[in-house]
Amino acid sequence: MAIVGSASPTYAVHGKNDKFKMHEKNRFIKSAGGVSIAIFLCRILGLFREILLAKFFGGGMIMTAWGLAFLLPNLFRRLLGEGALGTALVPIVTYSIEKEGREAARKKLLSVFVALSLILALLCILLVGISFALRPFVVRDSGRFALEIIPIIMPYAFFICMVGIVSSVLNSVGRYFLVALSALSLNIFMVGCLLLLGPKLTQGFSQLSAMKYLALSVLVSGVFQLVALLILLWKEKMLPSFAEGIAQIFRNPVLGELYRLTLPGIVGASVLQLSMVIDKSMAYFIGDQAVPALNFSDRIVDLPIGIFAVAMGSVFLPKMSKSAANKDFDGMSDLLIFALKNILFVSIPVSVFLTFFDKSVISAFYMRGRFGETELMETSLAMLFYAPGIPFFCAAKILSSGFHSRKDMKTPLIIAIICLVLNVTLNLILMSPLKQGGIALATVCSSAFNCALMFIILRKELRNLSFRPIIKDVFKMLLCALLAAVCAKITFHIPLLHSWKIPAMPHDFIPLIASGASFCLAYLACSLMTRSQELSEWMKILRR
Repeated sequence: MAIVGSASPTYAVHGKNDKFKMHEKNRFIKSAGGVSIAIFLCRILGLFREILLAKFFGGGMIMTAWGLAFLLPNLFRRLLGEGALGTALVPIVTYSIEKEGREAARKKLLSVFVALSLILALLCILLVGISFALRPFVVRDSGRFALEIIPIIMPYAFFICMVGIVSSVLNSVGRYFLVALSALSLNIFMVGCLLLLGPKLTQGFSQLSAMKYLALSVLVSGVFQLVALLILLWKEKMLPSFAEGIAQIFRNPVLGELYRLTLPGIVGASVLQLSMVIDKSMAYFIGDQAVPALNFSDRIVDLPIGIFAVAMGSVFLPKMSKSAANKDFDGMSDLLIFALKNILFVSIPVSVFLTFFDKSVISAFYMRGRFGETELMETSLAMLFYAPGIPFFCAAKILSSGFHSRKDMKTPLIIAIICLVLNVTLNLILMSPLKQGGIALATVCSSAFNCALMFIILRKELRNLSFRPIIKDVFKMLLCALLAAVCAKITFHIPLLHSWKIPAMPHDFIPLIASGASFCLAYLACSLMTRSQELSEWMKILRR
């Protein structure tokens, strides 16, 4: 009787925990789904922006100048905004709210905002000064034009980095959708500018002058986005107050903690961004078509990464940080496996479809105006090698949260340095025979190695983290995606579909749309037949 009596409550507790975990998973998918919708809108508008850029400027020298100029503010955004600093701030804010209350967290934010503002302002002034100093020494037109655009676009780095910090704080208090939706501002301002400038370009308006106006629209979008998020922060009663003296602001111990956490993260993120800069620099010497080809293909590849991986990562990190603060390592392992399986469920089919239909997709998005057959072939060469890496790019954003949520910034730094060496080595080997395709392939290989190292280390540090359930599901997802690709290819070659045309669209646009629809239906059908747990979880949430 004693054995029976003791077993019953134990079963009840486990049942309650299982229900709680399922409730948390449902909330996780709901939050990630909301962010995915917002990011989907942003990425679609971003693609429309790239379509207009391709139409009005093509893929030559002026787009190379734009790509080089935009590298700097993007570098700052990824390092100090949504990158290492934002990533380090999430567990600090989450822990402060959980253990000390919102008022303590708000005081810490004031110190972070003031210190970061001063650093960013000084860096922006320094880089603008360097761009002026370098002008007399640069002869090549693309480099010279980039230096003329940098002084206009560089202040955007200040605003977008502050946006990244405010976004991290809002994510820590459970605000995801509106934060993600605010990112629309960049594309709205740029698209508006392009639509106004487009007709003037056909009438002889200078392309360089148009690029300067475009850079100004980027700067205005950063100001607008920061103001919008500060209003949202004020509504959450987390807006820092300047009631304290300057001395108290800089004496706050959060700056020392953030420095200890951020420095390895910034160095690690710098290594990753250095890899991107090296890629673009090497592509610059391949020819004027290489850098735009990488940028155009990267924009398409970035669409699923942004919709799914960034959305899930922004929700995943605060929840993992909460589990880490409570030392719930079993819960962290469970959530990590859950997030990985769900991100792979959507990223693997996207990767397979883009690999099979790379030229048709590129043609549908960009084939108009100054974007011709040469640009199509150069971009498809990069896309062919980028597309298979989508699952690795997505998984890396989830796996890195396993370290950042526990305030472990040093391990990702070491891994990043190893992967940088691998990436540069592969670039040197592959770029000669494959041009920009070799650079894309090197990026995919180093990303796959990055994921493997992170998972191996996490498996040692967390409990109940096994690769077996993931690899089994990945095999099923890949099989379903390949079968769906066969169905899509059959659909694509139906003669009747090629007889229908849409004005201003490529000749194979209708077959591509039909193939995409058949691919989705076939993938869902195969997933149902293989009893995919991920599909059933998403369907439950959608039905609710």
